[in-house]
Amino acid sequence: MDRAKGIDVSRYQGVIDWAQVAQAGYSFAAIRATIGDYYTDPRFAENWQGARDNGLLVTAYHVVKPAIAANAQMMRLLDALADRQPDLPLALDVELKDGCPEQQVLDVTRACLEILTGEGLRVI
Repeated sequence: MDRAKGIDVSRYQGVIDWAQVAQAGYSFAAIRATIGDYYTDPRFAENWQGARDNGLLVTAYHVVKPAIAANAQMMRLLDALADRQPDLPLALDVELKDGCPEQQVLDVTRACLEILTGEGLRVI
């Protein structure tokens, strides 16, 4: 079974040679856009454009912070996306409970999904 190769990037990878990524056989990139309601990855726009300019399909992901209201978080993500249209569904990265009860993590994540799908966006 053939599978598409993808890459997940954020500022931590530094400056990416997107031509080299494409030549290595990667077909898509998931690019970190935001964290909570307080952080936009400083390389988000650069990585989005670099991946797209080199023929990769692109999407963005948001790191959910369960202690922060979903609406504020999704506004941060939507602001970072601006007029960019992802080729693939957006992704939510839910890694930490941040000391919150499990139900709160579920509720905030569900609310984030509802906001994005209400905006007509596909999400995984």
